[in-house]
Amino acid sequence: MGVGCVGLAWIVASLRRLSGAMIDRALLATLAFTCAGLVVFFWTSYSAAILGDGHVLNAWLLLDGFSNPRFYGQFLTLALPVLAAPLFAHGYPRRYAVAAVVLSILVWMAAITSGTRGTWLGVGCATLLLACTGANGRRFAVIQLVAAGVGLILFWIFIHLIPEMLGMTLVNDAASRLTTSLSERGTIWKQAIDVALQHPLLGIGPMQLADLPNGIAAHPHQAWLQWAAELGFPSALAITWLVLRGGVKLFSVLHTRSHSTRNEDLLRICVAASVIGSLTQAMVDGVFVMPYSQLWLALMAGWLIGLQPEASSAPGTPVSKRAVAAWLALLIACVSWLGFVVVRDYPHLPQREQIYAQAFHSYLKPRFWLQGIIATKPCEALGRRTVCLTPP
Repeated sequence: MGVGCVGLAWIVASLRRLSGAMIDRALLATLAFTCAGLVVFFWTSYSAAILGDGHVLNAWLLLDGFSNPRFYGQFLTLALPVLAAPLFAHGYPRRYAVAAVVLSILVWMAAITSGTRGTWLGVGCATLLLACTGANGRRFAVIQLVAAGVGLILFWIFIHLIPEMLGMTLVNDAASRLTTSLSERGTIWKQAIDVALQHPLLGIGPMQLADLPNGIAAHPHQAWLQWAAELGFPSALAITWLVLRGGVKLFSVLHTRSHSTRNEDLLRICVAASVIGSLTQAMVDGVFVMPYSQLWLALMAGWLIGLQPEASSAPGTPVSKRAVAAWLALLIACVSWLGFVVVRDYPHLPQREQIYAQAFHSYLKPRFWLQGIIATKPCEALGRRTVCLTPP
């Protein structure tokens, strides 16, 4: 997955260098249509709940498509800043700007409904930092504050006021999550720290924290601690240096071009806020663990790299054919291996589910980091293979 994400970021950055604004429009349209689909489902589910015969409004049922509302929030942290791009950039028809306003407000309402505090933290920190870069950053901050404010008002009207008038009971209210507690993160952070200190050089291996039960979660909800525990301190310090070095260069560009009206300079602010917000949320949530947020973060990071002046100053610059061939070969190898695993294991999926149900009195979810079934006992034979499950 890591190789695939790096490859995706490199491909997106290269395409942005070669094609310029065409790639910007394609990526923005993809993100907008994805968010529009989530919004349509949100309001369809809301209408069904309000107009139906039930007396309960479960807020989390409005956020389908993700197995946990926090994962929904992780995606919205990446999406919300970029949705404001048509309000910044020039050359978009007026109807696109109107659609961007409406979509941003409705997506903010969905984000508030999810109750994901990490989204508030991520977008809030990104907005505050960008407001310090100059005029364009402050304009971006005002747009986000207005959209969030209107979204909060709509949340109060449609999620609180209307159900209360209809005598409905609200379940999974976002207001119940307005706390300053760590939600037991202290325990899993301590576990990650202990593991990192015990294996300081190379760590215990990618995703191996999932095999250390703690009764709370299968990952520490803190990207740096997880990296240090699973890949070692030298690797964690190296990646920290790379991120800080890139961040210094990014903020230098944003500050220097804070009054620019060029489309790519304005779009850079939105994409930068997306990446900064996601990296911030990763300090308290599993952004680097969940495949969907991993994928979108890699895409946004590649987009941001492609928007940097040294990358975009010379559109049409040829990319090394050897580099392209090497990346394609590596990505094809990764995809081929994943395809082989699917073909190999899918015929035995019913048996796996039955074994898991018997061993744990539960059902097998498609997330090994949640189940913690990497180790050795008990073991059952499935065809020619032996499957070993360890209770969490």
